[in-house]
Amino acid sequence: MERNLEVELKWRLDQDGHARLGGHLRASLGESRDLVQRNRFFDTADLRLRRERMNIRLRWENGDLVLTCKRPAPGNDAATGLHQHDEWETRIDADLWDLVEGGIALHPRMLPLPAPIAAVVAQDPLLPTGGFANQRAEFHRGSDLVALDRTDFGARVDYELEVETPDPTASAAWWRAQLDAWGIAHAPQAHSKFARMLELK
Repeated sequence: MERNLEVELKWRLDQDGHARLGGHLRASLGESRDLVQRNRFFDTADLRLRRERMNIRLRWENGDLVLTCKRPAPGNDAATGLHQHDEWETRIDADLWDLVEGGIALHPRMLPLPAPIAAVVAQDPLLPTGGFANQRAEFHRGSDLVALDRTDFGARVDYELEVETPDPTASAAWWRAQLDAWGIAHAPQAHSKFARMLELK
């Protein structure tokens, strides 16, 4: 797997703003690509990945199984909702999801882990540490990937706008102005979904 630098802007929304923003996005950017996602995270028994600020996620997405590994990259800014991560992502055998749903520990050799993650977990079993469900509507605006998310953590449902962009400064200014023009209440989202999941455990 190749490393990718993921650069995202995240804004918290309320339920009404989320619904109204969906209408504005479809009117201005066209129909969305809709995804139903179930996410499960894994770590060693001694939570080695968490200590190193890394994570392994398996995501069931419209019948496909996706492995994503992340670690923070320099440049995160909680005050503006800017999130940057080194990310490795690939599709894997969907039959593995039955083991994931069964809560069974996975051996690292069952997954094509990138070298930095594999070095941390060594050969120790990977245990499920939590997860969440997500409904996502994806749009494109130029080089920006725009995602409207409804995330169900079990104890709470969060609503947010995520914009993956190569130019976070320009994109942040444009989206803030547009959200204001549409009358959509918004605030920078300081924490990733993974961090929010851990807070609720």
